[in-house]
Amino acid sequence: MAGAHRNLNDMYRAFETTGPGKIPDPGNAGTIEFKLWGQVCSVVTTTTETRTLAQPDRPGIVGTVALDTDGGDLTLTVTGGFNQPGNTTITMADAGDFVTFVSVKIGTSYVWRELGKKRALAVPSTSPSSSPSAT
Repeated sequence: MAGAHRNLNDMYRAFETTGPGKIPDPGNAGTIEFKLWGQVCSVVTTTTETRTLAQPDRPGIVGTVALDTDGGDLTLTVTGGFNQPGNTTITMADAGDFVTFVSVKIGTSYVWRELGKKRALAVPSTSPSSSPSAT
């Protein structure tokens, strides 16, 4: 049982101030790169800003980008797309907006697929539906 206790403790500590679960906000025009399962990047904007989510390098990574402080809209560009039609941009307009991704292998590439989002999240009109999700 000592191993199980250690795993739970490590998971808890991963999200402390300097833990590996928290990805630092790279700033305007920066790149977010998830390498571990369950990482979170809390973004602060001071004006309309952009971030890029780097393409994953293996399957099974789960990561969340959240708008922590809203000083302006955040446009997140997802390298390789985030859904079946291949949409690449998501706009977050309000503090608390978030999107969670999982990496999967399709053919010879690893790509992100959207797992969930806060309903206020805006998706470009080129996607199948621009209506907010009820979930």
